[in-house]
Amino acid sequence: YKTIIEIGSFSIKTIIYSEHNKEFSIIGTGKTRSRGYTGEEIENFDDFIDSIKNSIVQAEKQANHIIRDTFILITNQNVKIKKTQKDLNLDGAIIEKNDLRKISNIKIHQDKSYYYNLYTSHYKIDDKLVTDNPLGLSCNKLSMISLVSMIDIKQVNLLNNIFQKLHIK
Repeated sequence: YKTIIEIGSFSIKTIIYSEHNKEFSIIGTGKTRSRGYTGEEIENFDDFIDSIKNSIVQAEKQANHIIRDTFILITNQNVKIKKTQKDLNLDGAIIEKNDLRKISNIKIHQDKSYYYNLYTSHYKIDDKLVTDNPLGLSCNKLSMISLVSMIDIKQVNLLNNIFQKLHIK
């Protein structure tokens, strides 16, 4: 089983699901009101942990499964997302895998107080056509649009401490 915990300013939701042959099945859910968390900062550490724990326990009981690790969804001022675009001139050539390798070599100027994740969103052909897979198309200009998510290291450390206390990775 896999688990997702969404932490919001109004509620905390836990979903336990299974995946088999690319089909997903929800096994257990939990939802509690967020306490001790404003959506931007933790005001009461113990209340916040209790509200997460209550959501988790609801889902675990329903699924008859103990959560050991989870994906966490959280949005606040400590999470920043930047959109980047990198272009490659092809002068009418057909797009090949080597072109995708060239365009995907992106250097991010990193601030040591953030963790970074780069995600390729989509490609643009000649600033007109948007596609997920440009292989085999011909164009003058290939653009790769990426999203860089950055989360404050202090926020990650705080979440690690919270989930360590709950015995979840």
